[in-house]
Amino acid sequence: MNVVDLIEKALALDISVNYMPLRRVASISYPGDIFIDTRYIDTQKEKELMAHELGHCVTGCFHYFDVDEITWAKCEYKADCHAIRLLVPEVTLKKVLSGGYVEIWELAEYFGVDEEFISKALKLYRMAQ
Repeated sequence: MNVVDLIEKALALDISVNYMPLRRVASISYPGDIFIDTRYIDTQKEKELMAHELGHCVTGCFHYFDVDEITWAKCEYKADCHAIRLLVPEVTLKKVLSGGYVEIWELAEYFGVDEEFISKALKLYRMAQ
């Protein structure tokens, strides 16, 4: 899934996607709106940010900057899980692993995400060593 696919998915759900300079964060979302910092346009990170913020919108799990750590962590986890399922589907990951891609960097390159994102995917699917 690429950025265009994610934008189309957001628009189909009546979620607007906005690009603008952001000061404190790389991306943020509110019900019905996603905002991505313009510094990340046309980068690998843009796709990860878009999927993550879409996760907040789809799950309805939003938080404010001053929320307690537990609530913050739960919302971020739900958004991460949604992003992982979009960008690194479990069935595809298993197929790629059985095809010989075993290094984190190889998986990251294959799925077009960074190594931290792949590590989260492996943990989510309980495939981490």
